[in-house]
Amino acid sequence: MKRLLLTLLCLFTFTFANAQSNKDIANVYIKRAKEAIETSINYKEALVQFNKALKFMDTVTDRNVASLASLIFYENHLYKSTEKEKLEFLKKSESYSKQYFLLATNKASEEYANNLENLILIKETIEEIEVKVKKEEDERIKKEKEHKKIDSLKTIWNKKS
Repeated sequence: MKRLLLTLLCLFTFTFANAQSNKDIANVYIKRAKEAIETSINYKEALVQFNKALKFMDTVTDRNVASLASLIFYENHLYKSTEKEKLEFLKKSESYSKQYFLLATNKASEEYANNLENLILIKETIEEIEVKVKKEEDERIKKEKEHKKIDSLKTIWNKKS
């Protein structure tokens, strides 16, 4: 009985000592995302790797990761076909950018200034796309009202004839 207990204790100790944490696994995926950007400027692959890293992380707790995520989502909004998808990616980019500012301590650094410029660019792009979306929605509503008006006139005309 003592041997069995000792064997189980050694097994558990060995298992816990050699197990990888989720943070370690997430760091590997983040490293791959950085490499995808630096070597081949492939933001789509970087997004895939970053999403894999997010599965192993609860929240972004490093300012460099937040900055990387903001950049990845901003660049990937260009590949989306609809304005709403673009807006969704830009909102995610903005939230990661804001996360960077919560984590950053040195406000005089060049990195901080670059991220501030990126945040302003993201906000301006969001405003532009929101204006486009609102314009499209107004046009759609206008066409819908016009179509209803024509349908009602057709109905009245058919009743009279």
